[in-house]
Amino acid sequence: MKSIDSFLKPMVAVVVLLLPVLPGNAAAQEKFLDAPTVKLCELIQNPSPYQDKIIRIKATYRNQFEVSELFCSDCWNRDKGRIWVSFDESWEENTSRRIRKVLVYKDDAKTVNVTFVGKFFDPSPGDPRTGPYQFKFTLYRAEVAKVVYEWAPAPPNLPDDVKTQTSCGDGLVSNFLNYHCETQREATQR
Repeated sequence: MKSIDSFLKPMVAVVVLLLPVLPGNAAAQEKFLDAPTVKLCELIQNPSPYQDKIIRIKATYRNQFEVSELFCSDCWNRDKGRIWVSFDESWEENTSRRIRKVLVYKDDAKTVNVTFVGKFFDPSPGDPRTGPYQFKFTLYRAEVAKVVYEWAPAPPNLPDDVKTQTSCGDGLVSNFLNYHCETQREATQR
């Protein structure tokens, strides 16, 4: 009968060899730490400095059939400044399972306050592939996701109490802070 050591040594060697390529490793995550945080309304008003850059954005995300959009109820406009969100193939390995469950669309449209890290870009003017969206955001990592409404209507059609939670002002920031405090409290109680 083999000893436990003879079984564990090869396993440890495999883990050590794979560590640099495992999802979520420190080297892969480091590029996200330095991403500047940008307010969505400021981004829409002045997109040039962020073109093709990795940024962190705190906003509201709505997803439903054929909709994947970042918005802030303070500056949403049907005709300009809309941001389409696409998911990079690495987003799942860079995001916790709990947050992935909130964001994955399964016939249940949602409005979700989020902190996303990804690449922002303004496609060439008149690009027919963008539809009603002027900008695109490729998601690499979701850091926060809190459902604020169990449906995803256009921002003007949200109930008033939900609109205050999807504002880019203090309401959205305090919702994030409350959420982080709740999450930290839950983690400490476990």
